[in-house]
Amino acid sequence: MVWAIVGHQYTQDTKFKDVHVRLTQAFAELVACSIKGCIHMADRQLNKLAGYIMEQQEVDASDSDDENSQNTLFF
Repeated sequence: MVWAIVGHQYTQDTKFKDVHVRLTQAFAELVACSIKGCIHMADRQLNKLAGYIMEQQEVDASDSDDENSQNTLFF
């Protein structure tokens, strides 16, 4: 978020000192609710990813069980 604010001001003539001043100002103007919103969005994405991974693991385990039962010899 901060980099987006600072990045919009970037030109070919921008110096490191300019970036430092702009970053300092952007961080000073940052409000807590913006940070909290970013954290909540990241949490939602991570929870979605965790759910997807769990589903894939269940599918893989189910496929493995099916293969094992098909390869079992009965006497």
